[in-house]
Amino acid sequence: MRRRTMFGVAALVAAGLLMGPGKVRAAGEVERANRDTVGIVAGSVSGTYARFAQDLSDALDAPGELRVVAMLGKGSVQNIADLLYLRNVDVAIVQSDVLRFLREDKVFPGLENKIRYVVRLYDEEVHVLARPEIATLKDLAGRRVNFGPKGSGTAMTAKIVFDAEDIPVEPLNLSNSEALAALKSGAIAAAVFVVGKPATYFREIASEHGLRFLPLELGKGLEDTYTDAELRSSDYPNLIPEGERVPTIAVGAVMAAYNWKPGTSRHDRVARFVRKMLDALPVLQTDAYHPKWKAVDPRATVPGWQRLEVVERWLASQ
Repeated sequence: MRRRTMFGVAALVAAGLLMGPGKVRAAGEVERANRDTVGIVAGSVSGTYARFAQDLSDALDAPGELRVVAMLGKGSVQNIADLLYLRNVDVAIVQSDVLRFLREDKVFPGLENKIRYVVRLYDEEVHVLARPEIATLKDLAGRRVNFGPKGSGTAMTAKIVFDAEDIPVEPLNLSNSEALAALKSGAIAAAVFVVGKPATYFREIASEHGLRFLPLELGKGLEDTYTDAELRSSDYPNLIPEGERVPTIAVGAVMAAYNWKPGTSRHDRVARFVRKMLDALPVLQTDAYHPKWKAVDPRATVPGWQRLEVVERWLASQ
């Protein structure tokens, strides 16, 4: 009985219902704290998504007005699921092609009406690194290609690209470090990476391995989801000869929000967060925060997405 009682007290403490010995937090205070709190799910602890969420918490938190709780995420697909179903998640940072992926797989019916984009944050380039004997994407037909860990944004993008190009491959789900080792040994023919350039782990590849980036064009079936991009010798001098460029495509990192019905408390909470974030962009784009904030333009559109109405109103007021 005593053990059961102690467990109950511990559960209350963990839930934040006890302020200290014998002091129970008033129900009104609990309601007030939740009314002012927005939860944002991002990415892994070492990734840019998580840093953006932490920056938002640092810049926007104001006692009695707004609190931003940053959460680690498990990839774009899971972040969308969390946005749809978890009670405390109001905002998510995802890759912009997640809507296309989920629409084609029919995972969440009516998804387009349930979520909206707030802003396009920055671009991440698609890097297809291949063995010396591979010159084009079509040369990979029937070969082993790493798509990245299961459930990752890279795996999602790789599937969309190879399906659109109608190139059948044997997909693997290795980590980035495992994929680079497999490329060097010849165990796989190529590997796909979705990351903002320049990525440090490509800079560490010695030129004698003969690995190369494959050109990737914005072909039919991709233009409504991705944008043109390029990799330069200045980005990867060990992999791209001086003065040369490799065309590729880019996918946007997007801040998404649940499309709450106007007049509800969740709608008002998200609207307050969005307005404060947009007003704070000049601060977020200073050197005190992640440098990729400088790429954020609230007027930028996201192919295949609808913009959150509160952002439309904010833009019209500027």
